Order: sequence, then C-alpha cells, then structure tokens
Amino acid sequence: MAQIRTIGVLGAGLIGMSWASLFLAQGLKVVVVDPRDDISEKLRDFVADAWENLSALGLAEGDVRHATLSTDMASLSGVDYIQENGPDRIEVKRRMLRDLEDVVGPQVIIASSTSSLMASDIQRDARHPGRVLVA
Repeated sequence: MAQIRTIGVLGAGLIGMSWASLFLAQGLKVVVVDPRDDISEKLRDFVADAWENLSALGLAEGDVRHATLSTDMASLSGVDYIQENGPDRIEVKRRMLRDLEDVVGPQVIIASSTSSLMASDIQRDARHPGRVLVA
C-alpha cells in the first residue's frame, strides 16, 4: 500500500478546517479546496487557534506552512487521500464525488464527513465505489 503524504481536503467549513488542522499537525502536506475566495485568512486563523490545542494534546508534529489553498478541484489531482466535507445532502455529496473522480486516480480513498448519510448511498453512482467511505 502506498504511503499517504498529501491530503486533499474538499470543503473548508468548520469540519474541513478541523480535518486540515489535524492533518497538518501530523506533518502531512494538505491541499484545501473550497469555492469561496475569502477562505485563506479564515483557514490560517483557524489552524493557528487549533495549533495550541493540538500541541497540548501532543498531536502537533507538523508545520502549518504545508497548506495549499485553491478554488479549483483539479488541484487535488496529485493527492493520496481525500477528506470530503461538503454539505450533508446526498445530491451534493454525489455531485462532489463525480467531480472528484474526474481528477483523482481510482486508488485514492475518498472519505466523506457526514453525520446522517450512509456510505452506500453516497457511493451509489461512483465509478469506484469501494474506495468511498465515511470518516
């Protein structure tokens, strides 16, 4: 199995920024994609605030400078793992999955943050449904 070094975080709301902070704290390179143009400062401030807590828990080993921000889904083409954090609506999740499958290889795991949807419903129309999971 390939080693995961670069994480794609799709969606930079509260959950997406939390995942990005944790991945950065573990020393991973993180590519954050969000359609909003104003997310850069919000993400930077969120990660800085989270860093203190992550450090106190012994989880901050990485370097916050390894975050890349983009509004273009294509910037996820070289990542090893995707954490999807879109709105918790099945039609939105399926559309995001279709868009992701156009830019990432079939070996890339796509984990969805959801509190109410089943993985089998999210992956229903996927070309490679076995790599789609809930995390």
